Amino acid sequence: MGSQGYGYTSFGSGCNQSSGGFYSPQQPRPHRSNALAVVPCTVSQLRSAKEDHNGFTVGNTELNMVSLVGIVRSVSSSMSCMLYLLDDMTGPPIDAQIWQEVCASLNQEHDVENSAIHPGTYVKVTGRVRSLQNHRSVIGLNIRRLQDLNEITSHILEVTQAHMFHRQASLNKASLSNQQ
Repeated sequence: MGSQGYGYTSFGSGCNQSSGGFYSPQQPRPHRSNALAVVPCTVSQLRSAKEDHNGFTVGNTELNMVSLVGIVRSVSSSMSCMLYLLDDMTGPPIDAQIWQEVCASLNQEHDVENSAIHPGTYVKVTGRVRSLQNHRSVIGLNIRRLQDLNEITSHILEVTQAHMFHRQASLNKASLSNQQ
């Protein structure tokens, strides 16, 4: 694994040894270069993320795509979307909204009905953070049941590793600027 984090380049199960959505302190921060990087997060981090005209940030890390793991507390459906209340025990639950078109494509790909995700089911959601009238939610692009409860532990370790990598990158950047 080395000192690099996980960077998911697609919604499949493959991962590579990229910087997990965080920037190396030696490289200039390009605009929107991490558009496909998935940053593992907790609900607490999403709720405390700073919002500006460019989107959401945790520290200096831009949150485009995030992954969350938690238990579904409630499910509601409408003509256009499924709404899951997702709780990872780090803060108040957050809404994860999955559009019906996404649900239909997931059903075709995996032969699984997303409507079969009931309260009490552990899931992993990948999507974008949104805020409407100061209500934060995740617009899900993928939702799947956890195959093994070890995925919860794995996700928390990924969140911790990404945070530590980001913190170290910030310290290195501050150190370099002080030397100049």
